[in-house]
Amino acid sequence: MTKRKRQRILNAAIAISVFAVTVGLFPAARAGEFAPKDAYLDGSLHPYYGSAGKWGHSFSKKPNPRQPKRQGQHAMFNIVEGRYDQVAQYCQELLAANQNDSEVLYNLTIAQIQLKDIDAAVRSMKRALDAGLPFARFLAGPRELLEPLTETSQFKEYAARHNVQLIHGPMIGCLTDRAAKFWVRTLDETPVQVLVSNAKDLAYPAKSSVTSTSSKNDYTAVVELKDLKPATRYYYDVLLDGKSVTAPEYPSFTTYPAENSKARFEVGFGGGAGYTPANERIWDTIASHKPSAFLFLGDNVYIDLPQQYGDFHRYTYYRRQSQPQFRQLIASTSIYAIWDDHDCAMNDAWMGPYRDKPTWKMSMIEGFRQNWNNPGYGDENWPGCWFKFSIAELFAILRLGSIPSGPFLFLALSIIAPIPPKIPLPIPEPAGPKKAPPNPPKIPPIPETLPIIYSS
Repeated sequence: MTKRKRQRILNAAIAISVFAVTVGLFPAARAGEFAPKDAYLDGSLHPYYGSAGKWGHSFSKKPNPRQPKRQGQHAMFNIVEGRYDQVAQYCQELLAANQNDSEVLYNLTIAQIQLKDIDAAVRSMKRALDAGLPFARFLAGPRELLEPLTETSQFKEYAARHNVQLIHGPMIGCLTDRAAKFWVRTLDETPVQVLVSNAKDLAYPAKSSVTSTSSKNDYTAVVELKDLKPATRYYYDVLLDGKSVTAPEYPSFTTYPAENSKARFEVGFGGGAGYTPANERIWDTIASHKPSAFLFLGDNVYIDLPQQYGDFHRYTYYRRQSQPQFRQLIASTSIYAIWDDHDCAMNDAWMGPYRDKPTWKMSMIEGFRQNWNNPGYGDENWPGCWFKFSIAELFAILRLGSIPSGPFLFLALSIIAPIPPKIPLPIPEPAGPKKAPPNPPKIPPIPETLPIIYSS
């Protein structure tokens, strides 16, 4: 079969699929809209947000044992829902098969705290630490759930012994040929400053301005350093309240080649990174290739709970942010991240065209922003997960993929058909009264001669 004939068959298949989905010939097409009641506006037959599969979650049910990323979420969801005895029993069942599972011991600790059995919680915490869980997990939170433990004299003795102030990070981001930004999460609201030098001993460092982490931003802050040199390796130190938290082995990074210059470099990318303790070593594998940047293309932590951002969502981010292998990668490699359906809502979801609907959308975006170090998060009028960056001659735009016009039509076209660089994808209006969302997002101009990276 000739290449031309194959292309004609492919074009015909696309046309038939689009027509069938549009008019609803196939049962799958008609069955591909699931949503809660608030997604149907003004009596519309079609929801403005929803999923191609059954809407909702299954965290109240015991997860498949082959999905360790769901075990901790099942426990945390039921803790948030107040089913403490049920969680404690579930954790004991898991520990019967593996008594040194540090994540299970962490969840058991929180369940015992809620049951007001602090002595048992202290014992479980000690077992979790002995099994290798970083002590920062008990400092990061969810803080309100851990507070009855962290306020005890026993815990304060442990905290004094470990003396951990830097909870998560540092994370390099927004790297250019002449600047870099550093993201951190701290124990308390703390002044943060970064020192940078091209000498290993940090001699004659350049100093950033001092900023402070904030409880309103989940104890995070981003610090920027400018006036760096292109294609230069720098070592850096993070100071919290004037004291080093990275010495004596200072992490390092390399600035990008000069803008618009010809250069050879490597960029890593991937998605679908559900938390699996046995596989977290993958971050060491990625770091061994020394990429100039790593692009997280969505489904980065698998939240799958479309609600107001809360303790369950924080827990899902914290367990990844606390992983030593992950922290080593992000301390030396510029990180860029967008989300996809499992991070912003649930499987095969679309979020709709409105800025403030559904009611939990903006809180999910804010939670995403608190855990990454991106060049941007949409714009002031339209917060979101889209931004641009460049490395030497490479110009890239990253955008979220979960805004389909329907659960099948958009996905089929974005996978099979090329996306024309000069034609921005429209955000469709929901069925019913046609109201265009105010202040639609501005699409940045795209150079005609440079390669483009898209994520669908």
